[in-house]
Parts: sequence; C-alpha cells; structure tokens
Amino acid sequence: LGRRGSPTMRALPRKVDHLVIGAGYSGLNAVAGFKWARPSSQTLCIDRRGEPGGSWADYYDYVHLHTPAQLFGVSGHPWAHQDPDRLVSRNEVMAHCASFVKQSMPPSFSFQGQMELRSVRPTGTHGSPVVATVRDLATGTDNEVEASTVINATGFRYEGHMPAVSDVIGDGSLAAAEIPASALTAALASRGAAPRTCVVVGGGKTGMDTVLHLRDHMAADDEVVLIQGRGRYFINLHRFLPPKASASLRTETFPEALLRWAHLWDDDCGGDGVKAGEALLSSGEFLAVGGARPDTCMMGSLTEEEKTGVEATARFVNGEHLVGVRRAASGATRLLLRSGAELETRPETVIINCRSSISQVRRNAFTADAHVLRPDGTLDPGALLGLTGPANYLVAILSCTKPAAFEHMTLYGMRAGYVGRKMGPDWIFEGAARALANSLTVGDEVGPAALRSCTLDPLRWVPFPRQVYAIVLLAMARGDILDRAERRCRRLVPYEEEDTVHAPADFASPEAQPHAAHGHGLAAH
Repeated sequence: LGRRGSPTMRALPRKVDHLVIGAGYSGLNAVAGFKWARPSSQTLCIDRRGEPGGSWADYYDYVHLHTPAQLFGVSGHPWAHQDPDRLVSRNEVMAHCASFVKQSMPPSFSFQGQMELRSVRPTGTHGSPVVATVRDLATGTDNEVEASTVINATGFRYEGHMPAVSDVIGDGSLAAAEIPASALTAALASRGAAPRTCVVVGGGKTGMDTVLHLRDHMAADDEVVLIQGRGRYFINLHRFLPPKASASLRTETFPEALLRWAHLWDDDCGGDGVKAGEALLSSGEFLAVGGARPDTCMMGSLTEEEKTGVEATARFVNGEHLVGVRRAASGATRLLLRSGAELETRPETVIINCRSSISQVRRNAFTADAHVLRPDGTLDPGALLGLTGPANYLVAILSCTKPAAFEHMTLYGMRAGYVGRKMGPDWIFEGAARALANSLTVGDEVGPAALRSCTLDPLRWVPFPRQVYAIVLLAMARGDILDRAERRCRRLVPYEEEDTVHAPADFASPEAQPHAAHGHGLAAH
C-alpha cells in the first residue's frame, strides 16, 4: 500500500534527495527527521518486509513495549490511544508505523516494501551523491537509485531469537524439540487433554514475557520451568518512569540515572561492571529474577509486579543450559543440561526458545560501533546516542542542516565489539558513557529547536522544572562526561571500515562449552 492506502507501482524513482533503508523504529524516525528539516524533499524509504514496522513484524505476538508508548514510536506522530502509561502490543506498534506512512508523510515522501539494499557506490568524493542498487524481492530485479543522502537505518537487524545451540551432544534432539517464541500461541491453542510442562529457555526479556504469557493463557494443571544461564539484570521501570500522573519534581530522569551510573562504574567501582551492577541491584534500580546471579544488563526493563509474577509462576533452573532432550522409558521427557544433570518433565512438554536475540554472530547497532560516516558514502547512526530512534531522527536533520559537521564531530564508541559474543558486565556502563558524550556533541550541532522537536525525549516524562534541572545537571557535568568517554571509550574515525573488534578466536557461546557426559546424570526434580 502507498502512503495513503493507494496501490503503488513497483518501479522506484531513479533519483531522490534522501533514501532511508529500513522502515522500523530507526528508519521511520530518520524519515521523520527529514520531514522536520526538509518536508518538500524527495524522500524514499524502503524495507525488505512488505509493510512498515521493521523487526516488530517478526517478533512473537505477545511482545509489548518495555517503556510507555509516549517515549517510543515515530517522533511527532501521535498514538491511537491516549493512555500515557500503556505498554502497547506488537500489533499496536505496527499500526502506529503504518499510520505514519499512510497519513503523516508529506506528498513527496514514499515508502516501498519488499525492497532490499544490495550495494552502494559513491559517485565521487566524500559528500557526493551515491548510487544504491535495490533489489525488488517480488520480481528479483535490481534498480539503481541515486540519492544525495542514504541513511542505513536497519538498526537491530533482527533475524529471530538465538537458534538452538550447535549440536553439542550430536543427536539433533534439541533443535527438533524446540519451538520459537513466535509459535507459542499456536502451541497453546493445540493443547491436548494431558497436563504439560512448558519449558522456557532463556532468562532475558523474552523469557520473562513468555512466563507471564503462559501464566495468563496456560491450563490450570500446566507447569512452567525457566532455564536460565546467568540470567539478566533488568532496569526497575517504575524507578525512572513511574505512572505519568505520579511523576513529580522528585522523579529522577533516565539521562540523570545514566550519568550517575557512568560515574558509579568509572569512579566508584574503577571500571568494574560487576561491582557496579551489584550496587544497582542493592539500591533497587536493577532487578534480578528467580535467584539468578547475573552480571549483565541489556537494557531490558521490568516492573516489580512483573518480577513477582514470573517468580510465582515458574520453577527456576539457574546457571544451566539445555543441550539435549531424551524420552525416558516411563514416557517422561528428560532435559539434558550442560552440567550433566537431567531434569525430568511431563510426557507432554513444550520447549520455547527465548535465548538472546541481540548477541548473535552478526553486526547490528548494539553489537558494534562505527562512525556515522561509512566508507560507502552512507550514514549509519546506529545506537551512538543510546537508542536508535532519536539517533536516526537527529542525524537525518543534521544531514540537511549541517552536513559538513559529521567530518569534524568527535564521536565515541565502545572499545570492544560484541559481534558473536555475550554482552559483558561493562556493556551498559560503557554504552552510557558513549551515549552521553555523543548526545552532547550531536545536540550542539543540531541546535535547540531540533532537540525540542524530538518527542522521544525521556525528559518529557517529568514536570518542566525537573526537565530544566536535568538539562542544567548534564551541562554542568559536560567536562566529566567528555573526559570519561575519552578514557573509557574509543574515538570513532570517519569512513573507517566495519568494526573488526570481534569475539576472540577461541570464543564459544556458553551453551557450546564443554559439558558433562549424559546417561547417569542427577535427576533434578
């Protein structure tokens, strides 16, 4: 469908002012930035999926936002509902994205789905237009589109949750037994008469969502088991985003918290993310679920009510990884754990894969940092400002108003890449340090009017006097923020090649580490 619901032709324009790759949270905010800065420009947004919404189209159907909708979505585009506290569903996010494309894009803007970027080549020196080769996935034909600006806003690059581990014990039993989280609703609907065990594999946000979904939709005689390795810290949502009506002058904003966390990690804990995480757990700012002993926070959030609900619903197996499945002589299901222990469950057992969808063997905005200016002439804001939506919105504006600024801006990235390896304890703290510094730098360049236009700013959650207080606090801490980024992060170089700091050669995921032999393991009932 076209911008206002009318059919569109498959042929792409030969030349546009702006080309945006991706129509999810990142890409549509880049489009919104171009709308704010150059509403009469020729702007084309493409996505390999048929409809706007990006990765949300591929998520499990019971997923919902981690934070209130007012701080998410497309900047400047209203949500269909008026409840500021609502954690909206996947379908509501998809509808929000579709309504922006159909109702809010200027007449000279367009979206085309089932299009995939194949390559980009500059037409001259840096700053010259580029030519993008775009494949029509419906016909298999390639089209060339010349654009003055190309923003690669593929962001998360979601390809599904971490697949079943490599065949550690050599029988393929785990891959054959698991279902993805996206298939859970159908599995629940096809339930037979016998009570069953639902095994949730993975202790991240998806695992928590899945346990709560099972609580609300499984039969009364079903049971839930959650197998989590080290587990995760979760941000205590209501500490920083309490119900809107109760947000007051005393409510600490999230940017203030990031500043304090970076100081805690760098100055009080000497750069030790484990100690910093333990301190935030003790203060109630981080939550750990089910007796897990995590050392990493991946920015997922929970309320204390959700934590209580998960703990009341699931039986926890902590510090373990599922490596295989057997059928006992009695008909029961035997889950083989990496330690050599075995967990016996009911004959009717459903195993749901909820492993991490971020730390996979692929580059995305959260596993590797690179300068906005890419060697092929595109702009790739990634998550350099913390979240990909505001980053793409402001970079799109800056590319229109001060394109030369990218050449001289000092931007920072995390020292280590996380492509193909687990996020370490320092990830959230180093990420906070670089996001604060980069936000100051980009904010200086785009100016106050552009900053005020971004409706995704978490400062908007609190009363105006507290917003002013937070802005003054960050301004006063400017020297400390930039100094910390210089010491703890790395300067990014314009046009540098893709980040080559990957996992060590001997890295293997925890699930693939050596495990005890099975056959006489301890049954964990």
